[in-house]
This record gives sequence, structure tokens and C-alpha cells, in this order.
Amino acid sequence: MGSSFVAMKKILTCSLLLTAVLSISAQHVELTKENTFLTLGKDHVRLNAELTYKNNSGQTVNQMIFFPLCVRNDELKRDTFAIFDMTANAPITSYKKQPAGIFYMLNFQPNQQRKIRITCGDDHNGSMIKYLVMTNINFWGLPLDQGDYTLKYDNKMITIDSTSFKPDQQTTNDAGESLLIWKKTNWKPDKELEVYFKMVK
Repeated sequence: MGSSFVAMKKILTCSLLLTAVLSISAQHVELTKENTFLTLGKDHVRLNAELTYKNNSGQTVNQMIFFPLCVRNDELKRDTFAIFDMTANAPITSYKKQPAGIFYMLNFQPNQQRKIRITCGDDHNGSMIKYLVMTNINFWGLPLDQGDYTLKYDNKMITIDSTSFKPDQQTTNDAGESLLIWKKTNWKPDKELEVYFKMVK
């Protein structure tokens, strides 16, 4: 029973991904900008991602949007997930949550840009967090025009050992918290954003 249920979930996820890919190939929406803020705490990492999508056609388009999320196990929970349409100033409450990520529909007027905010909180394992930047950008098949990524953490509580991409800037905010900043243009990454760390004892 359990294995059959898992298999059915995988088939459904693959079907949704295929539908989204076919939708993208048939239409003209692309992901153009991303501004993502990660807050790493003692037990959780908080995500605040603002994503800009553009309809490059002169037609009205209904586009399935896919936003990838790391698969969670039973010990590491996800909470406070929300999608907010910043263009319409309204929450998006109709979406499908699958192991690979989130699927939802957006309607675009001709040549319209729409800005979406995704927020959630994840437990972490105390040594590594991952943000699926490569999966998200590569899904759309084009380089990202502009991407800004920030990791905030308390260096009295957390030590960063390494990151999969070298930060473009390291600084401290007014509250004394450390910030790692990545700024990218015309970007098509070949790996995910991974941060390895340890807790200060």
C-alpha cells in the first residue's frame, strides 16, 4: 500500500511537470528576475523569494508555474508556506503541493509582467541547507536576467563553512547579523545554492 501510494505521487508529479513544460514550450512566459532572502536560524531556515515572470507574447496567456522545493523527510518539517501575488495584491490559495515543489496557474495579459512572493519555513539538519536555484532557472530554459540572493545569520550562533557559489559580498547589518550576498546577471547556474555550516557551542 505504502509503495503504491509513493509511486502514484511520483506519477502525478511527473505528469504535472510534463504539463508545465508543454505549457512553457507552447507559450511565451519566462522567469526574468529573482530576489531571494534566506534567514538561517538555530533550527529553521526562512525563505522569502520574490520572482518576476513576463509574458513576451501579444496574447493573453494562462501559464502553469512551477516552483521547486527540497523534498522533506519525516523529521524535517515545513511550515508557514504561502504564495502572494504582488501584482494583484492578493494571496494565491489554489495550488498543488507535490514532493518536487509547488504548481499553480497565473493569467497574463499581453506583454504583462507579474511579481510573486513565496514564503516558507523549513527545519534544517544543523549542517546544510539547499536552495534549488538551478532547478528553478533551468526549468524555464533561459538564463535569468537578474538574480539577487541574500543569506542572513547570527555569527555568534552559526559558523559558515562553505557555500557552493562564492559570495559577491559579505557584510553586517545594523543589528549585527552577518549577510552573504550573491548578485547574478544573465545567469544559468550549473549547481544548486548549498550552504554548509555548524552551530557554535
